[in-house]
Amino acid sequence: MMNFIVKHWEKIGSVLLITIGLLAFGKFFYNQAHFQFYPAYTTGVVTKLSKNARGNPFVKYEFDVHGKMLQGESSYGSALHPKVGEKYPVVYSYKDPSVCRMEIHADNQVP
Repeated sequence: MMNFIVKHWEKIGSVLLITIGLLAFGKFFYNQAHFQFYPAYTTGVVTKLSKNARGNPFVKYEFDVHGKMLQGESSYGSALHPKVGEKYPVVYSYKDPSVCRMEIHADNQVP
């Protein structure tokens, strides 16, 4: 078994990379389809500010869908400075509310 892995490592690595790439693109297209065909809108509240492994900023937020509090994460531009407790619009899929995105822009904070 070990000889097989060593002998075919390049092929195995290529298959793994292609599989991971397809999964990532599949999730992206799934999300985009839901935003396009099943959009719903609400307001969310920023609960935490953080940075990912690359140092890109993102927020964690909560939003209400029919009395149920849900959570999400969204990235935002480094020129923006949202604060915990601020409210912004959230778009989510009414078929799958786990597909969601907080719309953080300089001019769309909700009072």
